[in-house]
Amino acid sequence: MIVRQMRLEDKGPAYRITCASLDEYYAPEVFSYFMMQWPKGQLVACDYTGKVVGYILGSLLEGRSMVPLFAVDEPMRGKGVGDQLLKEFKLRSIIDGRPLIQLEVRAKNLDSLNFYKKRGFVEVEYMPDFYVDHGDAIRLICTAYVNS
Repeated sequence: MIVRQMRLEDKGPAYRITCASLDEYYAPEVFSYFMMQWPKGQLVACDYTGKVVGYILGSLLEGRSMVPLFAVDEPMRGKGVGDQLLKEFKLRSIIDGRPLIQLEVRAKNLDSLNFYKKRGFVEVEYMPDFYVDHGDAIRLICTAYVNS
């Protein structure tokens, strides 16, 4: 598995993973926006043939970084892809002087909540009616360390 910075040609494969994995609609242009805002914070995981099998999008906020979108292709889940993407994202956040990382997860998405908690994230806020479909979210934060 190779984790690297997202390239323009990765937007299509990453968007396909988004459509298959997430239950909220996102316009394809969201990838271009985040790539312009913080190029180093947009990562893809590729298998050894070069196929994109997961991605993480990052955003810079005041004093912290944020993960607005993060998905792994369903057949690759549970194989360490998400873990590798998150570790590299934490490292890039530290390098950019933003070791505090924030993200939101659907309150009913227990698999994702457990994934993040096992990697040092803690719940800080319950956010009712957060999503377009009125689903609730939980905000989590993590302080990244070099070895985390």
